[in-house]
Amino acid sequence: MERGIPQMKILRITLRIAMVLLALATTIGALDAARAEAASPPRATTSQP
Repeated sequence: MERGIPQMKILRITLRIAMVLLALATTIGALDAARAEAASPPRATTSQP
């Protein structure tokens, strides 16, 4: 018999991968939103009184 429970190890690794992917997706989303904001024409901000 192996030491420890292999299922717990697999679950822990899966959760870690999911967390990394979520963080990566969030970062990419934030960068994409910032890029879209920077690419928007500045006329919208200057037209305000």
